[in-house]
Amino acid sequence: MALIDHANFDFEGQKVFAYEYPEKNLSSNTQLNVRPGQEALLVLGGRIDQKYPPNGARPYTLDTANLPVVRKLFGIPFGGSNPVLAAVWFINKADLVDMDVTTQTFLLKDPTKPQGFPAIATVTMGLQVEQAEPFFLKLVNGNPMFTAHDMTAALQGRITRVVSERIAQVVDQLGLSVADVSARLSLISQQARDLCSTFIAEWGLRFADFNVRITQDTSKEGLMMASGFGTDRETFERQRVLDIQESAIKNLSGGDNGLLGAVLAMGMAGSLGGGAARTAPTAQPGMQQPMAAGMQQAPTSPNAHMVFCGNCGKKYDAATAAHCPACGKQYFPCPKCGSDNLPSARRCVNCGATLSTQAPAGATFCTRCGAQVPEGANFCPKCGNKIV
Repeated sequence: MALIDHANFDFEGQKVFAYEYPEKNLSSNTQLNVRPGQEALLVLGGRIDQKYPPNGARPYTLDTANLPVVRKLFGIPFGGSNPVLAAVWFINKADLVDMDVTTQTFLLKDPTKPQGFPAIATVTMGLQVEQAEPFFLKLVNGNPMFTAHDMTAALQGRITRVVSERIAQVVDQLGLSVADVSARLSLISQQARDLCSTFIAEWGLRFADFNVRITQDTSKEGLMMASGFGTDRETFERQRVLDIQESAIKNLSGGDNGLLGAVLAMGMAGSLGGGAARTAPTAQPGMQQPMAAGMQQAPTSPNAHMVFCGNCGKKYDAATAAHCPACGKQYFPCPKCGSDNLPSARRCVNCGATLSTQAPAGATFCTRCGAQVPEGANFCPKCGNKIV
């Protein structure tokens, strides 16, 4: 094995931040050249024994008075090979790692939005190696060529977690609304940077730049998170349609525009997966019939419990009808708010309460609050309403 008489590495603008010199059979006459912006480490048996700063035009000689460890180990001939193989590592301290990391969607409190604000944070930063030893020991971990890609992969998970948690804390503590967040980005960026700098310094790094940008997640997943329905797409879509229908019906008094809005809303319900509006089934004995065209609607009773049918979206009084008068669907109320739901729904379309199981056949529900009433009970256990 030939002895190495000269060792150096030129990063030449490459995004390489740690490089292991491939030859290890160093002699007592090996010349080590450390360029500006670099630092070299001599590693013996997995332990850093010597550190070499930039030496300018005059290279280091491994067998010199100022390197006693090297002189003891390598000044002895062993058949052309050294008794202990050494490794020289070059650390790049001049270049910056330009890193952009994006968090997953997380929910921020917002005093103007009861369900919260679905947010995504993007962190733009510049990183630089400041201390070669902890960087080599804690991040490089024996990787013979540690690149910007490796650094991003090692850091992004912890950085995004710390940043998203800090943003949520600042927004909560200051009671910020969506409109206020953009005006406090400098404060949020500084506090997030301070927190991240603690563990970044432990790895021998420092921030040259650090900025946080926060945007609203307008994807369907983000809106579902803010709606309180989690990943239940069917319930989320149905609630959106019912909200539009209710708004359009309230505008009926506004003339033709309101009527047109109601018609469009009903059409939207019919197009939702082919299931929001269905042809009314043949009337069964005892089932209430839809109101005939031109008939006057009866005055609303003081004890009325108006709900939107979970099947067709029509509004009716659940206090007097156990089935929807338009499509015949049985009233399946939410135990919390009394809104009508499909028997297959996992969450209430109105309040988001969990619907554990489908109501058993023949179950009795309170006509005032919608709670299920135990068999044989004369009064609702939730609101005290008399059961007929």
